[in-house]
Amino acid sequence: MSFSKKHYNAIQRALHNQKYKVSINAVWQYIYDESGIGSISSKFLFLTAQDHDALRKWVSLEVGVDPLITQVSGDRLEVASLVQDEKWATKNVFSGMMHVNMRSGEIPLSQGSVVTPPGTLLYVPVDDILVDGIEVVILMENGIVARNWDKCQIPEALSNGLMVYRGHDSAVRTVRDWLERLPSRVKKVGYFDFDPSGFGMAVDYGVDAILIPDPLDDELVKGISNKQETHDEQLLNRPKLGEQLPKACYEVWNWMTAENRKCAITQERLTVLGKSLRLLDTSDL
Repeated sequence: MSFSKKHYNAIQRALHNQKYKVSINAVWQYIYDESGIGSISSKFLFLTAQDHDALRKWVSLEVGVDPLITQVSGDRLEVASLVQDEKWATKNVFSGMMHVNMRSGEIPLSQGSVVTPPGTLLYVPVDDILVDGIEVVILMENGIVARNWDKCQIPEALSNGLMVYRGHDSAVRTVRDWLERLPSRVKKVGYFDFDPSGFGMAVDYGVDAILIPDPLDDELVKGISNKQETHDEQLLNRPKLGEQLPKACYEVWNWMTAENRKCAITQERLTVLGKSLRLLDTSDL
């Protein structure tokens, strides 16, 4: 075992909290074995004020920074400027980034404007996007559809909008935070699966409108296109979802949830069928 971020953090907490007795565990046993600082018993390591000073000097020699005054955090480059091991980074290598695309025109970035060819996504730090040059943002639920954004049959008015893929794990929080910081003048459109969960996302993200198939007819729910069991499961998870929707959504919601339909159609299916999409206002969510 070598000196690690766990050891650094343990010593830092003891110094900041002025702890003079710590429970012996693998971390503190290593610290004692390597430094010889403190007085050990079967369950505790006892420290004095002089031991605290000694720990500060020992850690400074081990990693090059004073644990009492230096918080080792940031991405790998930021951490590499402080300590030898860049793996002490507190940020994911790709934190603060998201996948975007624009069908027509150029994406305005601080480094310069960028064209995204059909079938491609640009992976970019959110802070590099120049929001002043954007009027519409389309939040996309599905990754493969995001990659094939050029194949979606959307209203012409959205062609120069910035498509943003929602992502997974930490990317979801990055995208959500960025959307919440957008100026009110930027219209936020959601493109989700056409099912109860999709309407739930519209509520959760507070979008101004969503894309839905057009026209709505019973051909849409025939055969393998529809997943009625999925529809039922989603409604069980959010039984009061219909009450959270604005009046502008009632007609479509009632059509979708009718007993003879129980509509649940994925974005992938809508794309391969070449279904046209139209905007449904949700701005009073």
